[in-house]
Amino acid sequence: MAIERQAMRKPTRTTRAGRLLTTEEVANILGVTPGYVKQLRYTNKGPAFIRLGRAIRYAPGDVTAYARQVRNG
Repeated sequence: MAIERQAMRKPTRTTRAGRLLTTEEVANILGVTPGYVKQLRYTNKGPAFIRLGRAIRYAPGDVTAYARQVRNG
């Protein structure tokens, strides 16, 4: 049964740097709430994001670059 479930999962989107991140994962990395990440996205002040249909994803490199930019002010 576990093998069937694994086969039914959607493929994970990846970039050269690795798997694309969800809003919740980005919030965890940045130490903020998912709502704050959404607010940053809405105001175009957060890390660059990718829209895949209705899904929002972030490239790990973009999140790292954003964190460095904020830290260095």
